Amino acid sequence: MYLVMEPVLGGDLFEQLNGTAGKGLPAAAASFYAALLVQSITALHARGIVFRDIRPENILVASSGYIKLIDFGNAKRLAWHRCTFTLCGAPEYCAPEIISGTGHAHAVDWWSLGVLVFEMHLGDTPFRSDNPMDIYARILCRDSTLPIVFHARGDGVDADMQAYVETLLTVDPKARQTRTPASQAYFAGVDWDQLEQQRAPLPRACLALANGQEENHTQLACPTKIDTNPIKVTLAQVEWNRYCGEF
Repeated sequence: MYLVMEPVLGGDLFEQLNGTAGKGLPAAAASFYAALLVQSITALHARGIVFRDIRPENILVASSGYIKLIDFGNAKRLAWHRCTFTLCGAPEYCAPEIISGTGHAHAVDWWSLGVLVFEMHLGDTPFRSDNPMDIYARILCRDSTLPIVFHARGDGVDADMQAYVETLLTVDPKARQTRTPASQAYFAGVDWDQLEQQRAPLPRACLALANGQEENHTQLACPTKIDTNPIKVTLAQVEWNRYCGEF
């Protein structure tokens, strides 16, 4: 069995964030990636798909500097008038309605984006803890924990970014779902049509992040030995999903 996939040599967003020593990405790069994610999430929701796993490890950077969303293991096709109840996704990016088990739908992707925008700008997630139960508690108490987190960051927090994150990290999923990004000051100046056609120029910060891709291409172009472990893991996951059925 052969798995043939497109090479995406820019690495993932997790690697980029790791390389910043907890300081976050340049503001221009963070807002550019955020706008691309808005379009990706919107395209999925237009097709009735809720992704449920927005996080840096699932966002690859192509040689063009644009992003690709990967790993649809938690994605589900869901009608707009329905909810689903599975507890899934990385704890730090989970929406309150996933944790509480009251039923969730497409709005959970916007919550995860809010966490990621915070992380891209400030280098860490807003509800971080070494204990997953503490993370869940902080998310469920968002109205008290989020202001404390922003206050601890001091005056260096961009006001437009903070306002947008607070909009996405709204506890009420219905209110969260109806707030369109194009009206946010955080995205002022974004040409959404050019962005969708991948004709918008990359910010200088993104060009700097993409400069190391030639070296990656050299390293990955001619492997002398194929590691079969990822293939075995993938097949095991396929069998597990077949056993569990749709969730």
